[in-house]
Amino acid sequence: MTFPAPLRFLRPLLPLLALVTPLAAQTPETKPEPPEFTFLWKVEKEGLATSFLFGTMHTPDPRINALHAGVKKVLNEADAFYTELPMDEMAELQSKIMEIGSLKDGQSLEAILGEESYSDLAKVLEPYGIPVGVLNGLRPFMVELTVGQLELMPLMAKGGKPLDERLYAVAQHKGMEVGGVETFEEQIHVLAEVRTQAEVVQSLKALLKKELAKTSDELSSLQKMTEHYLSGNESLMQAYVMDEMDFDMPGVKRFYDALIPERNVNMADRCSKLMKQHREKAYVFAFGALHFLGKEGVPELLRKHGFMVTRMFAPEDNHDWPLDAIDEDLSELQYQEG
Repeated sequence: MTFPAPLRFLRPLLPLLALVTPLAAQTPETKPEPPEFTFLWKVEKEGLATSFLFGTMHTPDPRINALHAGVKKVLNEADAFYTELPMDEMAELQSKIMEIGSLKDGQSLEAILGEESYSDLAKVLEPYGIPVGVLNGLRPFMVELTVGQLELMPLMAKGGKPLDERLYAVAQHKGMEVGGVETFEEQIHVLAEVRTQAEVVQSLKALLKKELAKTSDELSSLQKMTEHYLSGNESLMQAYVMDEMDFDMPGVKRFYDALIPERNVNMADRCSKLMKQHREKAYVFAFGALHFLGKEGVPELLRKHGFMVTRMFAPEDNHDWPLDAIDEDLSELQYQEG
C-alpha cells in the first residue's frame, strides 16, 4: 500500500478541496454522541501551569468534532490554544498552497502521468463530480493529497470544518491566545520537496489503482483510520498506519521521517519553550494524533525536556499492540534506508 494514512492528519490540503467542492447550505445532521475515549495528555512541570496535548484528525467528520467532556473542560480552562499552523489567514494559506502546488512552464499533469494513469484519475474523480481537467495544472503531490481525501468533500459541502479549525475560531472568539508551532513553509516543504517528482508519481499511480480496485462494501483507509481514532487506542492506530505504508516504495520512508518524527522534534521543542517562557499560562496544543504516538511522539519528547506527561481517558486495551515493537521496526527501516 501507499502512504496516504498519515496524510489524514495534515492540515494544508483542505483549502484545495474547497476550490473543487460546491459548497451548499444544508440542514445539519443529528450531532453524534461524544466519544468514550480521547487522545488527551496532561503536561506538568514544577513551577509551571498545567498544560495539555490534544490529538486530532484534520477532517470535518461530525464524530471527530464531538468533544469528550474532559476535553471541553480543559479547553474552557486554558489560557492559550495552539495548533500546528496559525489559522488566522486561511485565504492567504489557500493562495500559497495553490501557488506552490501548480505546475509551471506549460507543464500538464496528463503529460506527467501518461494516458493510462490520467484516465485512472478521471475515473476516481468521476463519482465526486470533478472533471479531471480541474487538476491538470497541479503538481502530482497536490493531486495525491486530493485523491487521498476525496471523501471529505460531502462533509465540506454541508459546511463542515475540521476540529482544529473550529476550536481555533472558538478560542479566538473567547479572547484566548492562539497560534501555531510550525510555519506554512515548513509544512509545505515536507509535502512538496522531500520526495522527487518521480517518487510522487509512482505513489500516486499506486493510489489510483488501489482506489479503482476498492469494492463498494469495503471500508476506505479514511474510514478505518477514523474508527481507530475513535477507539482511542494508540498502538492500534500506529500499527494500522505502519501497515498502510509501503516502505519498500522509493522515498516513502524518507517522506514518513520528515512528515512525523522530524516534525515531532520541532513541535516538542517549541511547546517546551512556550510553556517555560510563560510559566503562568495553561496551554492546549492540538496536533494530528499521529504526532503523539510511540517513542518518537511529542509526549515522550517532552518527557526528555523534563515534563511529566500523562495520558488521560484512554481505553484499557490501549497497548494491545506493543509500541516498543513498532518503534523497533521503524528503527530497522531507518537503518536499512540510511
